[in-house]
Amino acid sequence: MKKNLILMFVLLAAMVFPLLAQGASAVLAWDAPTGTITGYNLYRSTTSGVFTTKLNATPITALTYTDATVVAGTTYFYVVRAVNGTGESPNSNQITVVVPVALPAAPANLRLISVQ
Repeated sequence: MKKNLILMFVLLAAMVFPLLAQGASAVLAWDAPTGTITGYNLYRSTTSGVFTTKLNATPITALTYTDATVVAGTTYFYVVRAVNGTGESPNSNQITVVVPVALPAAPANLRLISVQ
């Protein structure tokens, strides 16, 4: 049975120094299926329904994963598969994540030059 894949989207703004780029990450969570599970594989794509890129090198043992490689202005599609000694499950439901473009930094040092 497919479980809900829950997306929590987190923007990580680099605000200490103006020259640091702003980054983003997608924090994903899912419910465990019944049965013996050794881990999970998470797949991401920029094409809906096509999942050939696995994000993790070894099975994920937690029910969450942070994808810190997302790019602002890009739309991603994710599925998760349960893993056991026999192999992988079918895909979970697919979710869509639209990574927003970061706002520009605020102008600084506004001042009056003259009054005429």
